[in-house]
Amino acid sequence: MSAIAEATSTTGRTTRAPTLMLPLADFAHGLDLATLPAEVLRQSRLNILDTLGCIAAGVREQDSRSLIAMERRAQRGPRARVIGHEERFPVEVAARINSYCGDVSEHNDLVGSHASIATLPAAMAVADQCGSTGADLLRAYIAGTEIVTRLYVAYYAWKKSYMDVGIAPPGIINTIGSAAGCAMLMGLDHAATLEAMAIGGGLAGWCPVGAVYDDGASVKPLLHGAWPAGIAVLAARYAAGGMTGPVAVLEAPMGLFATLATHYEAEAVSNPGVWHLANPRRKYHAACGYTHAGADALVALYRELGGKVLADAREIVIHVPFYTHRAVAKTQPPATPTEARFHLPFAAALGALGEDGVKPEHGRDVAQWLARADMQAMLGKIRIVVDERFTHYEQCAVDVVTAAGETIHREGKPPRGAPANPMTAEMVEAKFRANVAGLLSTAEADAYIAMIADIESLPDCDALYRPFERAAAL
Repeated sequence: MSAIAEATSTTGRTTRAPTLMLPLADFAHGLDLATLPAEVLRQSRLNILDTLGCIAAGVREQDSRSLIAMERRAQRGPRARVIGHEERFPVEVAARINSYCGDVSEHNDLVGSHASIATLPAAMAVADQCGSTGADLLRAYIAGTEIVTRLYVAYYAWKKSYMDVGIAPPGIINTIGSAAGCAMLMGLDHAATLEAMAIGGGLAGWCPVGAVYDDGASVKPLLHGAWPAGIAVLAARYAAGGMTGPVAVLEAPMGLFATLATHYEAEAVSNPGVWHLANPRRKYHAACGYTHAGADALVALYRELGGKVLADAREIVIHVPFYTHRAVAKTQPPATPTEARFHLPFAAALGALGEDGVKPEHGRDVAQWLARADMQAMLGKIRIVVDERFTHYEQCAVDVVTAAGETIHREGKPPRGAPANPMTAEMVEAKFRANVAGLLSTAEADAYIAMIADIESLPDCDALYRPFERAAAL
């Protein structure tokens, strides 16, 4: 029985906490044609007739013929692989699955605000379909990721509050950049690549902040990368078939930048003067980037003061920027793995209990951690407050009120993985080995690392999948 089924009462009404969706579900479930006013029924029939006529007429339009041809090609055309499976999927589906799997533990990088988890799976799926070389894949990834990061940098410093615009950065810009990479792999010309990006921007999901930081449930890992990756493949395919998109979707008076920010820098898009990939922001912690500074600050305090001081403390106060506070300053314990990965008190408590960072298994085993008395006690004393001094999520400060009533104040440093405190190549390789443990042997992991270091030499992308296919078959 599914979780939804388990949460349904004998009356058929969900027993989850009341939301605005609940009365809508009540309305739909209880709708009875016999009780509706006659005029409602009459006008509804006319609407149906009108709409069906529009559909019938539109089928004969050339643009509709192009769309149908492209969708038919997706159904019958080549398929692409998924890491860890022998089965092949439609290209857009493969892009979504690879991306979802890479985002589900919140361990993927923060280049351009989660760009890689969209741009790489999208490019991999198309490269697998097209028989592209490793160099082709690398080129598409770089182009797509740099485009995403340019868009991110252009407006992020002036972005509106999440309370004013409930759209998280990654969803839309990841779709645009990923579409560019897909178009390149498909061999589209300049004009068609432009259209692919425009179509991607027009079709992109809005990546709702409430679903990211509040109740996204198991669909949340689709938002940052998987949906953008799948839509990007679709957008490039549409452009290949001659479809066009809203090319002014970024700068239009009612466009993306006007929606998300009070200002943007056009030069950051057209001529940034830097390679953003040269200074990446990666994730040491398997949790939302907004939690990393606080988590590392508690790791540092554990090493400095010792676990007993923190365990005996009356209170631990973590200071964060205003714009991140609403997102990660949770007051209730996390109930699911996804919630745990967006929960600053939980991430910080792990550090205070001696864990060196948030690992994927911490979220996976959140129920076991919450059953521990020391975790319950630590969560009870951690409080998250706003500090108006801070403007970026890598900034924080911590006040520890000791058992004796003394306050120990420490200013946080940029967390591991931030550009000012980067993960070394050795750290990235160690993270890879930990992530593939149980799938690849030590020798296989080392060989894979060496292969990616020379990815340009690959005649095709088969080698990206083969070791994991063997693991899946065992």
